[in-house]
Amino acid sequence: MYPLYRHDKKRQRRLTTVEIVVDDAPIPRVRRMPDDPTAPHPNSNVLLRIAYSEENLRQRVKTAGAMLLPERKLWQLPYRKALALQLHRRIVEA
Repeated sequence: MYPLYRHDKKRQRRLTTVEIVVDDAPIPRVRRMPDDPTAPHPNSNVLLRIAYSEENLRQRVKTAGAMLLPERKLWQLPYRKALALQLHRRIVEA
């Protein structure tokens, strides 16, 4: 740990500060997209089937930016976000 110096020109003072580590945790690994050549592009939208009774899951996809398509009773979300939420089994073919 190296000291840092701040200068107060008005009062003609040099202040010595130190950094305090509050938390130490490993950096999570970034998950790669599947190597499946038939998988959609990560930014392309996919349709997800989520039942009306699954309130917690509906809230999670809403928070992720999903849009409800009421006429089809499906949710639309980018493929990469569907994978991040582990919803790949709920993807419906368009």
